[in-house]
Amino acid sequence: NVLWWHERRVSMSDLFDLKDNLVRGIVDSLSLSLSSREHGRLNRDVPTNSLAYEFYLRGNELSRPGLLGFADLAVARDLYLRSIEMDRGYALTWAQLGRCYRLIGKGMENGRENLAHAEAAFLRALELNAELPLAHSQYAFLEAELGRAQDAVARLLRCVQSGSASPDLFVALVLCCRFSGLLDASVAEHECARKLDPLIGTSVSHTLYQMANYEGALRNIAVGAWAIQGMTLGTVARNAEGLGAFRKVEQPGIPPPMRAFVAAWRGMFEGNREESLAAAEQCIQHYLDPEGVFYMGLIMAHLGESERALTVLRESLARGFSSVHVLQSNSWFDALRSTSE
Repeated sequence: NVLWWHERRVSMSDLFDLKDNLVRGIVDSLSLSLSSREHGRLNRDVPTNSLAYEFYLRGNELSRPGLLGFADLAVARDLYLRSIEMDRGYALTWAQLGRCYRLIGKGMENGRENLAHAEAAFLRALELNAELPLAHSQYAFLEAELGRAQDAVARLLRCVQSGSASPDLFVALVLCCRFSGLLDASVAEHECARKLDPLIGTSVSHTLYQMANYEGALRNIAVGAWAIQGMTLGTVARNAEGLGAFRKVEQPGIPPPMRAFVAAWRGMFEGNREESLAAAEQCIQHYLDPEGVFYMGLIMAHLGESERALTVLRESLARGFSSVHVLQSNSWFDALRSTSE
């Protein structure tokens, strides 16, 4: 049933006012009883410049999850920077800029420098809006990759307990719990995210892989997950399918650290030991993700390089990734368990 309708002609410069009026009208028509805090949220994170907002939206389109056009991330970053030049008080732009810097630093170039820029952008977003779920969730990914996953878990849980119902917070908890070795909790957070948004993608496929639930991992591969499908198919001896999945990823333009990660797995499943080990070493040196380093230790253990595998596992732990369950249960580590280390 149509409860009410409203028609209004406005110029582009009045677009944000129109949007605010629509939100208020919808809230009023639903007879919602909002708290003072919720009323405050309606007026928060409102852009003040239409061109800046356009740059923000264009940046969002170029940096959408699931796109493997890594060159687009640099363009998106520049669009966000242009947006900020015109509107420095829009927290969402700062959060998206931080995400861009993080992805560029993790897999492309000038890693440490870009991760520092990412952290500064996230902190600025939270300074502007301490309750912004996007900033909290994206900052948590960075914290985990910098070895602070447990701090991120604590902060995200505080956000959830304060009443935020954003599925993005649970998406981040899936990864941060896994980095902390809490695999059952990671799966539970995935279920929480899916209850709020049945179509949302999480990294739970990696959690299920580490729990040796390979069928579950294959059922839950999210859009944009660029390696886990091939890893899982190869692990369950579906090599032809796994190699096909890797070849789809190894396209021109993929950043060298990510190419090395894929090549290490592909080379192992192809029986090319030397290529796999060389790619694994390159990945350890350049891929700024402790979970990625852990996977390289898994590969080296499977290829019989026990001493090197122990060194790599120690480095992964020092960088902030812990997975006792995998160390205890994965058959590829069988040869290592007789050693005290």
